[in-house]
Amino acid sequence: MEFTGLSFLLLFLPAVLLLFLCLPEKLQLPWLLITGLLFFSWSSPLNLLLIPALGLSGWLAGCCSRRLSGSRRKALLYVTAGVQAAVVLAFRLGLNEAFGLRFPAGICFYGLLAVSYPLGLLRDEYPPERSPFRLTAQLGFFPLIMGPVVPYRELKDSQPLTPSPREFAEGIGSFVCGLSKLFLLARPMERLWREAASESAASAWLGLLGLALGIYFELSGYGDMARGLGQMLGVSLPQGFRWPFLSKSLRDFFRRFNSTLTSWLWQYVYIPLGGSRKGFWRTLGNMALVWLLGGLWHGGRGLLLWGLFFFLAAALERFLYGRFLEKLPGVLQWIYAAALIMVGWVFFSTDSLGEALRYFSALFGGNGGGSSRSLYLLLSNLPALVVSLIVAAGLPYRLGALLNRVSPALSGFVRTLLSLAGLVLCVIYAAGSEGGFLLFGRF
Repeated sequence: MEFTGLSFLLLFLPAVLLLFLCLPEKLQLPWLLITGLLFFSWSSPLNLLLIPALGLSGWLAGCCSRRLSGSRRKALLYVTAGVQAAVVLAFRLGLNEAFGLRFPAGICFYGLLAVSYPLGLLRDEYPPERSPFRLTAQLGFFPLIMGPVVPYRELKDSQPLTPSPREFAEGIGSFVCGLSKLFLLARPMERLWREAASESAASAWLGLLGLALGIYFELSGYGDMARGLGQMLGVSLPQGFRWPFLSKSLRDFFRRFNSTLTSWLWQYVYIPLGGSRKGFWRTLGNMALVWLLGGLWHGGRGLLLWGLFFFLAAALERFLYGRFLEKLPGVLQWIYAAALIMVGWVFFSTDSLGEALRYFSALFGGNGGGSSRSLYLLLSNLPALVVSLIVAAGLPYRLGALLNRVSPALSGFVRTLLSLAGLVLCVIYAAGSEGGFLLFGRF
């Protein structure tokens, strides 16, 4: 079952919300545990085993840590976090394929949530959970199947509660906004990427732009849907995408693009290993590990090159020319960041260094500069490209904020109208669905 399928939009979601709002408060969490396990297992049956196993292992370690102290307590919690991380890593490396097991959708999100629980106990960020059901329900909170990455300390106080009418309405708006990004923006851009073969430089660049926009709209769309669902269920989830195409440096880009993953890796990997406090070479090693793990998280072994490329670029930016970059005019900073990030998407789209080099050759004229096909692709996709670039630049958000300051009532009416129109269009598109999205089930 996908977020974008009719079975989810017209059957599963309305039933979950209706019963959640009708149930007394003490039964809302058990209801979300049942529906979460049903949703995750429907997408990947293996989740029916993995989510309770990760939840119970974390809960048992937390309970045992109450009776231990010093090095024994640290060892127990580190081993628990290590075993849980190893489970996620094994699936990310594709070891499940050797046993004929399907990749469990959502494990990259709920797996990191599970790992953060014992690590948070090590830092004394919260006391151990007394109820295994509450911890398991947090891991199986079904909006998290496609993001955002949330550490347990941010979710532990988000007890599902009946939302206010305003919160529920805002949640619907966020959900429909994310759904519209997927069907109206991500799908056309991903189709452009598939159709724009690297037969010429123009086609290769056009396809790469479609890939970059498609991935952004898909991931941010799922994130908006998850946050909207969270609001409708009284749970606050963080925003992970903040106009990344306006970035003026690589560091700025990853503060805007999937920032919840960046924050998790920095807090639970980079800083515990010493961060930048242990000298140049140790800092470089910590950065390399974080970027390689980021590559693994985004796509397994195939994206290690993507992580390595951005590690090298980030290291050069930080230690070599970062101060010079800050002195450049803003437009030149933006051009630098856009060019570097576009080149990085080549490694995201290919599975080997040989494929990446062939694509680079096409980008820079190895297969010719242009063709009638590339012109056709540009003209036939121009309206979708223009709209996608306008949305990616955040212009609708700025116009909405301006309208809200001028006339809150009119702003509310326009948002409601757009939400209704977007929902109707998305249901129509879902009914005639042409297959899944590029990234769903990949995490």
